[in-house]
Amino acid sequence: MGKANSGKPASGKKKEGRGRSGDGPPVYGALIAAAVAIAIALLSTASWYLRGKGSGQPDSKASGTLSEEQIKLMSSTADLREKIEKIAQQALSLDEQKRKAEEEKKELESIVAEAKAKKNSDKLGPSVMQAQGKLLQRLLEMTKEYDALRGDDKKEERVAAAPRVEAELAELEAQAAQEDVSPAVRKQQAALIALVRSAMQKDRSGEGVADDAEWNEEALLKKHGLITYASPVYWEEAFADRRYGDSFEWYGAWEEQDSRGVSLASLVRPLLKPSARTLVLGCGNSNLSAVLHQEGQRSMMSVDISEAVIQQMQTKHAELDGMEWRTMDATKMDFGDGAFDFIIEKGMFDALHAGSGEKVKSALSEVVRVLQPGAQFVSVSFQNNRLAKLFGEPSASAALDCELAGDVLYQKEVRSSVQTDSTEKESATSIFVYVCKRRA
Repeated sequence: MGKANSGKPASGKKKEGRGRSGDGPPVYGALIAAAVAIAIALLSTASWYLRGKGSGQPDSKASGTLSEEQIKLMSSTADLREKIEKIAQQALSLDEQKRKAEEEKKELESIVAEAKAKKNSDKLGPSVMQAQGKLLQRLLEMTKEYDALRGDDKKEERVAAAPRVEAELAELEAQAAQEDVSPAVRKQQAALIALVRSAMQKDRSGEGVADDAEWNEEALLKKHGLITYASPVYWEEAFADRRYGDSFEWYGAWEEQDSRGVSLASLVRPLLKPSARTLVLGCGNSNLSAVLHQEGQRSMMSVDISEAVIQQMQTKHAELDGMEWRTMDATKMDFGDGAFDFIIEKGMFDALHAGSGEKVKSALSEVVRVLQPGAQFVSVSFQNNRLAKLFGEPSASAALDCELAGDVLYQKEVRSSVQTDSTEKESATSIFVYVCKRRA
């Protein structure tokens, strides 16, 4: 999901200083203070002693000269002063060592956190979303195929088809069990398969097979506890828990090139206009919005279904003028007709397709509505069939002229939750950039 980082220090935070006793930890400050107090006391005593061991012991014979005892005391005082200075230096040195150790600890924690986020992203990113979408679509097809055999006149066919469906479900379960996925993803897979078994059980008990109304995100969550990539609940929890770290790039970074030197930047940059009112759909915590701002887009609106990530991005990029962030459902946006001259999304429609798919058409209709006639809409996807299966829909083709602008062939490991052939695996490493122009 669409998803350059610049943090701003809090203005009221006091800057750390070094080299003063009061700036170090309390233990070092106390040590230095005690040493100085001892030195003052001893020096005062020495001064009193050197003035004649007190007013009650005059010694005119010794006037103007120092006795051996006085000389020894002065030497001891000088040694004490030197030791005190060493103690003070050691205290400051320990303070500096502690500061460096703390900085190294923070740096190490940051590296570990980044490594964990990267490891998790391999199991939460586009390939898993794509696999979940395929699995859901196949299970939905199986349910509809089975449902098509309803009725007493088709009972024999339905009974005959049941073993085949059960066998395919068992095969899908076996394949999923071999995949290296997180417990959460495995739980999702099991829930999807359980849905079809539940539908078959309903049929056997005479309740009928679930209809399309039960295959939307709200119904899947409410009735089966199933959360898909098209579910607002998934994204809110994911970003609130920082499951995708501070920044996560779906389908690669802006300037990341493939072996041919092609990047998202090389395909999209020629379409940018500084004066364009720009909308980023499903922005997530990607740096795409900030990058477009750096590219010269100064009137920027970024929206996402997750309130948590919008708050994070507002704080993170508060210094960028002309940048707005709003929590919003892409299927029912608050903007007026023709409000934007340029719209871009990176993975949002893929996420909607990875669910039940029931939100796809309404989201695309909203894109058409808020896009100014003659303006352009860019869609970045891992699917190479969007011209037919998304933009080829009558509601879209009547208002948009779309074409494939190019692809970026990233060489990355592909993780899948279902078996795919070599063509599909190659497609999973390719990112496709579609450009649509709003008809007047």
